[in-house]
Amino acid sequence: MDAIVGFWSYAHDDNRLDNGAILKLARSISEEFELLSGEPLTLFVDREDISWGEAWRERINEALTETTFFIPIITPRYFTRPECRRELLEFAAKARNIGTDELLLPILYVKPLDFSPDSLDEAVSLVAKTQYENWQDLRLIEPESREFKRSVNVLARRLLEIAARVSEDQLRREVHMDQDAISEGITELVERINGLLPDWLDAVIGDRINRIQVDVTWHKCATDISKLRRSHAPASAVNAAVFRAGREMLPLIERHQRDAHTYLSRSVQLDPDISSLARILSEHPESFDLIESIRQAIDEAVANITGKKGSMESHAVDVHFSEWAHLGKIFKKCAAISNDTYRTVKEGNEIVARWDAELRRSTSEGYLFSAFSGRGNH
Repeated sequence: MDAIVGFWSYAHDDNRLDNGAILKLARSISEEFELLSGEPLTLFVDREDISWGEAWRERINEALTETTFFIPIITPRYFTRPECRRELLEFAAKARNIGTDELLLPILYVKPLDFSPDSLDEAVSLVAKTQYENWQDLRLIEPESREFKRSVNVLARRLLEIAARVSEDQLRREVHMDQDAISEGITELVERINGLLPDWLDAVIGDRINRIQVDVTWHKCATDISKLRRSHAPASAVNAAVFRAGREMLPLIERHQRDAHTYLSRSVQLDPDISSLARILSEHPESFDLIESIRQAIDEAVANITGKKGSMESHAVDVHFSEWAHLGKIFKKCAAISNDTYRTVKEGNEIVARWDAELRRSTSEGYLFSAFSGRGNH
């Protein structure tokens, strides 16, 4: 069996609050795996360790051709950690593009309130759709108990069975791979990607329009409030203008949030296919001319991200609603929506930036795509 590696992804505060139980569980599973298989399971448990980053890039860039597990410890806090979310989304895409979804094996440690396949949070929805291990009750059992040890054994066996199955599947695909299948695969990928691109591009363009509308509306409201204050208008008049601003801003920010989630969900949906396409193109450069429209669409999004058409990573509006939270729930809601929109767009941007890097890497430092996108003329 190939060397087995796992990335144990968790929020450090959760481990501290549970008296180190999360890391103890990692150690127990690793030891049980080795006892069952006679082979070690190398678990990387600390992303702050330089070895985590080096191993992560090596495994991800090799498209998981070596058996690699990603084991997120799911809690409400886990989904508030940007690094946890980024790793989860990236790994899930890589696993899907080679047909090995089972390598993503979440452990449900403490259920988040919105834990559902229908959650608006793309990361939560992704995990809820997997065949996760439910550890909510088991975490409350003494580690020395028979039930706990039996559950660790079951999980270690599941890892072992998945590793053996994935290894066999990868070998079978390599044995039966031929040029015709590769050509058909590229064509199918391109068709599938092009089918999803219109909605995705609409979200990219919608983001730009939403930001303009939000900024213009806020500027008008802020100007009116400033005029009232300079003219020493009664406090009631100023407060009325402030609340009017909140009422006018809320639907705009809500629409921006909806478009942001469409952008991220479509990016997550496209991610495995575009990563697969980049990997295949690096091995079969004769297919470059098939993807010009895809490259141009990605260039459009990259222009938004880098600020050429207005940065998609700016906040929905350059105002701190939290400072006005004491004035009413409408401002608390505006602040929460604005922060969620910012996080959602940022995660989508990270995916798109990775596509850009992968496509450049797959085409000899991007020189060929420079010709497609016009970058070579700058």
